[in-house]
Amino acid sequence: MFAVLQRGSLKRTRSPIGLDVQPIGARAAQLVTEGNVLRIARVTGWKSRNGESGPELSAGFVQRVARSLVQDGFKGRSLVAGLSSPDVELHAMEIPCEGEMQDEEKFSEAVRWELERVATLSGGDTVTSSWLLPKSRAVRTTAIGAIASAERVRAIDTLANAIGRDCERVDSTACALARLGAVIRRNPQHRVGDIWSVLDVGGRLLRLVVVIDDTPILVRTLSEGGESWTGEIASSLGISEENAEFHKHDHGIVKPGEAHDEAQARISTMIFDIVKPALIRVVDEIERSYEYAMRCFPDRAAGGVIVVGGGANLKGLDRFLARKLGVAVTTLDDIVREPDATLAVQPSQKLSINEFGCAIGLAIRPEDEA
Repeated sequence: MFAVLQRGSLKRTRSPIGLDVQPIGARAAQLVTEGNVLRIARVTGWKSRNGESGPELSAGFVQRVARSLVQDGFKGRSLVAGLSSPDVELHAMEIPCEGEMQDEEKFSEAVRWELERVATLSGGDTVTSSWLLPKSRAVRTTAIGAIASAERVRAIDTLANAIGRDCERVDSTACALARLGAVIRRNPQHRVGDIWSVLDVGGRLLRLVVVIDDTPILVRTLSEGGESWTGEIASSLGISEENAEFHKHDHGIVKPGEAHDEAQARISTMIFDIVKPALIRVVDEIERSYEYAMRCFPDRAAGGVIVVGGGANLKGLDRFLARKLGVAVTTLDDIVREPDATLAVQPSQKLSINEFGCAIGLAIRPEDEA
């Protein structure tokens, strides 16, 4: 089953395993419900080794994933996997919702026809889904349609079987990120503004999901990420990428007045000067996306940005974005450690949780929308 965003309250104590599979590796997460808190019980990840990278996961990689899930205490057989671009395409739909199109089956048929017309996926069977957007007199778009290769969806099901699990559904990772943010926004301190976003700073790709209430309305990507920043730092400073990664996390881009000492201030300034052009591109994309959303929904107020992904570990990134954008910007790692968090980490979890944002979103199981 190919699913997109389903909204509602959580209904099971233990979540399915959220599995975020990428060409360079995979990450998994599982959650438990404790009263009104959704707690991150387990997270783990695997990087592809030499010869394992690519669209098709090797047998050795699959075996490592299966073995690790057992060793790390993941429970149950149910699994939810995610598809990202280019495996899934999202398109704005201008399909009227009046007259016969109020019939769900007819509307779905119209969505499928339009998606197959505009999609750039290679030939073969496809699987489609969609969700309606909030109504607005300022925009003609009525829905977002999702289309994926049926072969790719079947491959995810095969992967689940190979690691001893049952694929409950295949989801768009953009919708998983929106679902993650929707759970976070159950906490009143994060429920500011109607238009908000999740910025996923991956290793090779940045993805911005703009949401109204809990409905994704726009997904934008930039073909750069934390790995390219690390490479630029290493090349400019004449150091190894391993050392560059360390400096990103330990020194980052904090302002001189926020640095612990003169040495940190000096290194942070050098790093900031190197990655500044990339950061400005990120700021520009967020600003354009918010401006578009507010033109389409002029009666809605702007809210904050939740930053996830391994690149979110660039020290000072959240504060830099907040200064430039004028809205609250918070990393997932900070959010899950707040005393009154609605999505919380286990007290024993000391390492950063940022890179598991998508897997956590996939693990969130909502009730079917009424």
